[in-house]
Amino acid sequence: MAVCDREMIDIVAFDPFSQEVLLVMVEDRPWGSEGERLFDLQEKFSLYFGYAIGGQLREQYPQAIGRAIRFELRSIEPLGPRERELVNLVLKNHLEPAGIQFSARVLGDGKVH
Repeated sequence: MAVCDREMIDIVAFDPFSQEVLLVMVEDRPWGSEGERLFDLQEKFSLYFGYAIGGQLREQYPQAIGRAIRFELRSIEPLGPRERELVNLVLKNHLEPAGIQFSARVLGDGKVH
């Protein structure tokens, strides 16, 4: 699984504690130092956003109706400066206005970043 698969939702899950619907993106490649994954990440966000607000999520998972949505990015290393900049733009311009939360997690370290 990788962010480069821009036509697939990696994971849909329900958080039993927060009652949120989690739409999880997985990146199993290094981010690189020159923004090599930015286009893939941007396209993946577009796919997830369309899926979340376009009705497909609720059609496929009726139990998602009325629940908050959170996108979670799981990667093998922390976001680099360019990736953080892209995430901040997506948050400000798309996710926050739609009421969608976001978190990032480095695989294996157990911490949310």
